[in-house]
Amino acid sequence: MEIKKEEQKRILLDILDLFVERCREKGYRYYLFFGTLLGAVREQQMMPWDDDVDVGMPRPDYDAFRKDIEERPLADNIRLFDLDHPFGKRHPFLFAKLGRTDTYIQTKERGADLGLSIDIWPFDGLPDKAEDRELYYKENDEIIQECFNSIYIPDKTDHPFKYFPALIRYQFRMLFQYKKVFRKHLAFVTRFSYDDAKFCGNPINGGPGIRKVAFPKEDLETMPALFEGKYYQIPVGFDEILRANFGDYMMRPPKEYRMPHDYVKISWKKGCEPKVIAGDEGENSSGMELANAGPDAAEKLPDDWKGLVFREDGTKKKVILYYSTFSPFLQNGKKAIDKLKSVLATFKENRDDVVLVWKNCPMFQNFLSKLEPEIWEEFEAINHGFLEEGWGIYDGEGENSAAIALSDAYYGDSSPIIDFFLDDKRPVMIENMEIL
Repeated sequence: MEIKKEEQKRILLDILDLFVERCREKGYRYYLFFGTLLGAVREQQMMPWDDDVDVGMPRPDYDAFRKDIEERPLADNIRLFDLDHPFGKRHPFLFAKLGRTDTYIQTKERGADLGLSIDIWPFDGLPDKAEDRELYYKENDEIIQECFNSIYIPDKTDHPFKYFPALIRYQFRMLFQYKKVFRKHLAFVTRFSYDDAKFCGNPINGGPGIRKVAFPKEDLETMPALFEGKYYQIPVGFDEILRANFGDYMMRPPKEYRMPHDYVKISWKKGCEPKVIAGDEGENSSGMELANAGPDAAEKLPDDWKGLVFREDGTKKKVILYYSTFSPFLQNGKKAIDKLKSVLATFKENRDDVVLVWKNCPMFQNFLSKLEPEIWEEFEAINHGFLEEGWGIYDGEGENSAAIALSDAYYGDSSPIIDFFLDDKRPVMIENMEIL
């Protein structure tokens, strides 16, 4: 029986919670990473089109967790898959998958493959000097290519004279060679101690842009962040990490790039009782579904807003949504504060014609107050002054507010809210920190 999208998500989050529970019990360090970290920071939940969960662990904790889980499994239907554990031949890589054994995924390349699982990535120490890291990356790339060659799956569309000899070579490699090559890679990446290194990374990753990023180890210290209604650990250097992996990470990618994995089908194994979870199978909007304001939008506004939005003759002023995220403040510090002051002063000067609706993204205070407390104090003072003066609107109603529907244009930092404006063909302008 096929597993529906919302149920897939719930199963993945259940596995994540069991993993985190064991980490807390044993004191293992972990952090949400890759797309899951992006979802936590930008969306506070899994991205609507995402269908997997990624966590990172320092190598010492990763090895301890693997040994622990072998001796004391999390549940009867949850197993660890990697090079050494049962079903290892179905997961010939140097990271681990913690998966449900009562599910399976039908893939185009491997047929019936591992079931629903979360990916656990070990992070290793790297050389201290940049020039030494460049040599390290070059040798690492060569070994990774050997690894890929050892598990290359022949293309079924090839001519039989080409396909069947390649298939025989593949079977031979899977029986006798691939583990030797992968253990060579493991020995290479574990040469530098995680705890003694100044820089750490994920050199086993198949993505060249990811495996060649060196993170200062202090960036991988952790802090709590809200994700799917609960708090999980994320790296304190999430801003630099996400920028290295995704660029302007607060901006959602174009819709044509919002793609899940290319799975054929995800199903329960025969005889396993399905868990039915009600929910919409379509793409959601990361908790930001916006109710249709309709023609009576003005009636839904608070009275103090109406006095700012409408002139005495009943005509409506232009309403600009100004959206602030933590990222520019983490990146630019005092410069971002000066920019904020300049923006507010400009809108205040033009308040007879334009109404400013100011919103801050979720987790703004949580991140900024912990990572840049002095900048947060300045920001809080500006925010307090804005509220006291009362010439604009501060919208603290979360993402489902009528102010989004009411606004004629968007101005501010990159954010998921932009989708609403682009869908309605309303103007969008991204704030330029270089212009005061």
